[in-house]
Amino acid sequence: AAPAAVVDAGFHGGIGIAYANSTQTARAICLVDVLLGCIGHAGGALNPPTPLVLGNLDPARFATPPVPRGPKLGSERYPLVDPVRGLCTTIGQSILAGDLRGLIVYASNPGAGYGNAQAWLSILQRLDLLVTIDIRWSETARASDFVLPDVTYLEADRGVGTVAGVNDARVFYRNAVLPILHDDTRPGREIFAGLAQACGVGEYFQFTSDDLAAAQVAPFGINLDELKERGWADTGVALPPRTGEPAIPLDGGKIALASDVWERAGLGRVPNWIAPMVEPGPGMFRLISGNRPFESHTSRRLAAQGAAEAGLDLDAVQMNADVAAHMGIVDGEIVELVSDMGRDRVRVETTPYLHPACIFTSAAPGGRSFGADAGGAQALGVGPLDHTPLRWDPLTGAALTQENAVRVEKIAAREDNSD
Repeated sequence: AAPAAVVDAGFHGGIGIAYANSTQTARAICLVDVLLGCIGHAGGALNPPTPLVLGNLDPARFATPPVPRGPKLGSERYPLVDPVRGLCTTIGQSILAGDLRGLIVYASNPGAGYGNAQAWLSILQRLDLLVTIDIRWSETARASDFVLPDVTYLEADRGVGTVAGVNDARVFYRNAVLPILHDDTRPGREIFAGLAQACGVGEYFQFTSDDLAAAQVAPFGINLDELKERGWADTGVALPPRTGEPAIPLDGGKIALASDVWERAGLGRVPNWIAPMVEPGPGMFRLISGNRPFESHTSRRLAAQGAAEAGLDLDAVQMNADVAAHMGIVDGEIVELVSDMGRDRVRVETTPYLHPACIFTSAAPGGRSFGADAGGAQALGVGPLDHTPLRWDPLTGAALTQENAVRVEKIAAREDNSD
């Protein structure tokens, strides 16, 4: 089938940050695609999209801030991390080292999503100042000194946008659908302008949303009022196709199957096998997680609504049906997941489609993240990282989010059960 064939590295699962060998796995997949000759071919791995470049504010009218020259967090500890983008999960190491004393978090949740929640919340408490900007009362927001509530996307005038992921020359204008519903919320742009003013750099934010939007579409001769009214416009820019000879941003313009850069970082000239850090023993399971079709990794509320509409229990875990039957566990039964990290009561959904060595849980925080009720009982459910110790991969800084092992205990088999 090559070149109309591709191995997709995916987004969740074992690729990326889940295991000690995830980086090598992703690297090997990329090299398989190279050997297939599928890069730049229809049906194969298309070339990266070419972004549509929008116009900028006139520097004669509006001051332009200097570009920070220091490397982003993570890139100094880990040579393979992009110095322009950094690696957000390594801020925990910077906090522990005393290099980071204040943090502004925007639309992210390190208190639940960057690693073990209990460990991360403890790390965040070491900061002198923690500010969260979000639309929801997240774990990080609850631990913050100040919370600046943003408006939801339906209430926000988000200005000019481009079509992401494809070579598309159209622009669109994202008008607010609803008026701002709460007096104590502010649009994100207004929040950032206020923070800039408080930090002594307000001179760089002396423009309105319309000033920015008009500057962005000016190079294409698009009238901003007409764009707002219609919702979209074609810039007429000819963007290249995503097929054809790829442009390789490496020395010599070629992909290297054997790499000195990777070797210097300690990962070998070619991909090699690295055993998982944790190998569940007899009677143990690996706790894995991911987003099901109805879920959003940014909002438990939306995930819960999607689960209800699908007739599913967001806080249930899934277990291989044959393994469950062998253990005498029936569909819908409440059991406990146990490890050195604690105990969590969960409801089991059995399925024939899950690997027998795994227990699957939602990516949405649950169980411990809600605390205990008035009687001291913990809510049903388990967070995806509740049984994963806090770690950073020594070579890549990855969080190793699924390097764990749990056992399943039947509650009815315990003498202390009174339910």
